[in-house]
Amino acid sequence: ALTYNDYHVNIIHESEHFFGNAEEGLRKSVGKDDLSDAVEHYGKLRGLPKSPVSILERAYLKRVRNYLDTGKTPIRCQALSASCFVDPWGNVFPCTIYNKQIGSLRDSEYDLTWIWNSPEAEALQKEIWEYQCPQCWTPCEAYQSILGSMFRKDAPTGKKPSASVEDCRSTDRLFNVEQSGIGTESEKQA
Repeated sequence: ALTYNDYHVNIIHESEHFFGNAEEGLRKSVGKDDLSDAVEHYGKLRGLPKSPVSILERAYLKRVRNYLDTGKTPIRCQALSASCFVDPWGNVFPCTIYNKQIGSLRDSEYDLTWIWNSPEAEALQKEIWEYQCPQCWTPCEAYQSILGSMFRKDAPTGKKPSASVEDCRSTDRLFNVEQSGIGTESEKQA
């Protein structure tokens, strides 16, 4: 049987490049107090968290009212520090909400690292860190921001996290992940 913990509740967001609903004004049609009350009621129905995902969901839901009241992301956003959004055409954006294209995988020979480490991406990540983005509270960004806020209190340095093949192998060993056969021949031999 399904329970409240089997569902995720998201609040209305608008995005030109992801949802294609930026012109519809959906946020204006829903009262923020009614939405906050409904989300808080749903959070109570979920009960105490019993898994890592439900802990994240609870942290997300607890900050909805603050976000709706202030219009500001309640935790520093980790977009372009922990993730980015790639649309079906290979265009790279900071996230699903911020309609500021950073580059195109097609134009960079499908080298996301080149786009990720570009001066444009670094400048945009600092902009996001300073709350100069559209301000959202979508789970796609909120979950990683909640986790990232536990470990990162300082401003971005302009250097993005990177992982070598050995870092990935160490993580695989830590979590007892089987080799999947993914990677180049030189990576497999290393």
